[in-house]
Amino acid sequence: MKNFSTIIESLAKSDYTHCAKMIFDNINCTHFESLMARKGLEKIYRNEKMSEKQKSDLIELIGNKIPQHKDHIEKTYLFLQAFIPVGDIIAHRIENSVTDNFPDSLTVFYYCMGRFVDETPDIIGTAKNVILSIAKKCLKNDVSSINYQLSISLENIYSRSRPSLLLIYQDAIKYGVLIEKYDAISFGSELIESITIDQVPSMVLKLTNPEFEYGLQCGNKYDNLIAKKRYSEDDGYIESFYKCIICKYCRLTGVADSDKEVAMQMLKRQFVNRNQTDLFFFLTGEYQSFVLSILTSIYTQFLTLFFCSSQTMKVITKSYIREKMLWGDVISDEVFNDCYRLVVGDDVFKNTFIVVDEDIVVGRWQLDFDLNIVELAKRISLNAKESRQAGKNANKFGKEIYEELVRSMLGKTGWKVKPSSIKIKGENQTKTDIDLIAYNQGLVIIGQIKFANSGRARYDIWKAKQTINKAVAQINLSMSKFSEDPNLLYSILKKDGFVASKEDIKKVIPVVITSSSYFIGEYGVTHIPVVSWDIFSQIIESTNYFDTVMNIDGYFSDVVSLYDFGFPKKIVISKIESEEFDIQYEEYDCEDESWD
Repeated sequence: MKNFSTIIESLAKSDYTHCAKMIFDNINCTHFESLMARKGLEKIYRNEKMSEKQKSDLIELIGNKIPQHKDHIEKTYLFLQAFIPVGDIIAHRIENSVTDNFPDSLTVFYYCMGRFVDETPDIIGTAKNVILSIAKKCLKNDVSSINYQLSISLENIYSRSRPSLLLIYQDAIKYGVLIEKYDAISFGSELIESITIDQVPSMVLKLTNPEFEYGLQCGNKYDNLIAKKRYSEDDGYIESFYKCIICKYCRLTGVADSDKEVAMQMLKRQFVNRNQTDLFFFLTGEYQSFVLSILTSIYTQFLTLFFCSSQTMKVITKSYIREKMLWGDVISDEVFNDCYRLVVGDDVFKNTFIVVDEDIVVGRWQLDFDLNIVELAKRISLNAKESRQAGKNANKFGKEIYEELVRSMLGKTGWKVKPSSIKIKGENQTKTDIDLIAYNQGLVIIGQIKFANSGRARYDIWKAKQTINKAVAQINLSMSKFSEDPNLLYSILKKDGFVASKEDIKKVIPVVITSSSYFIGEYGVTHIPVVSWDIFSQIIESTNYFDTVMNIDGYFSDVVSLYDFGFPKKIVISKIESEEFDIQYEEYDCEDESWD
């Protein structure tokens, strides 16, 4: 079978006969999620080599090949037919407004957007990114040649164009809604209950998996709670270094203490949301720490520009970053160049900052309260596709360091722990492996340990969830093998002297331990509990306060309750009504004062 990404691209470029053959020969029910996530239906919709009838025939063919998802496939394609033209109209309107109301200069537009963000600090990030993306396509890119100390006369351009920019922003919000809902449908978080193509297309969406979504919300709330608690803790080494950079800048330029404090708090905000896994990840590897230092250096320059100056934008050279970054005096040229290449080549980074040759442009329009540089540093330093060293480090941390950290924590709390993973064989070949086997007072923990890094974007969540689902499947297979052979688990435990008889095994708890709080709850038809390492550690350490470890079983049977802290499990119906479209969808009511 061909690589699935190749198949998807064929749907975009090939004629009907070839596409039909590719679908018939290669697509089945196991490919549904990948087909949707890679937006294969959109490839068909935008294919210019086929008639509308041929496209509809292909959709029917896919539905017949994946019958259990046929309704979903048909409604998604109907969504594309109804809403993509609407989105195209809105995008075209934004483009016309940009070209009609602004000089043919991307730099001037950046200036105006910077002023707009100054006046609208709560600007919606998705909408802002839509505007910037369209502006990049239709305006002259003169960022590399213009004087960055822009004349104050540009204020006249901004004053004249601000009403138009406000209308552009309102359109961009609508366009952003379509993007977000399309992503939600594509990555499986929402499904289309009903859709109507009329003068104004309308759609009703439902949560695909409310329990998973609730766990996602609880995990996010848990992370926020931890972040709030860490505000009172001492600054880490990297954070302290770059706070000093801000202090020196403010002292030299006479910045008011209040402005300096805001910049300091913004920097601290970036570091307080690190979980337990993050702390170890950056402590146990130079490479990822270098990446984080480079990112923090760039972000610090942005903070001093936005909160401590009146500048619109400035250029940060590659050599300046090397000279001023923490560890810049010890990092080798080879490692620095590799880390820097990954940073400036990352899509998320390029959507936030401007890369000109090897230099970075930071500007006022780049204010984004959702930007998480720790999360971004993990994403970049784990990019095995772009860096062999990143791949080595990711593998070493995931398979050696992270697993050993979990085993070590259990060993220190009185558990007997197998020192390495165990292979489960069947029919003279390895069927699966078990990352963790631990025993204490009759209780056995069978675990998969997954360093499932995830950002907050729907694609990131979907991608990490595939790792979790694989771990759940591995656990299920292991438990099946133990059921088929009652002596198997006993022999594994007896080999290291954990037990003397089968009767010593009172209960077995299967669990998936992850690096993220997002993926919590019970997964699969067998309801395998998934828990973050932070909470798993707290559960295990709490056994010191119980007469018997058997009492912890209840925690794993209701994992989500460990995170909700009274967070209301209430689904509300939200509506987006506009002249162009109507959308109704489900979401959890997150407005809870205890979290403010």
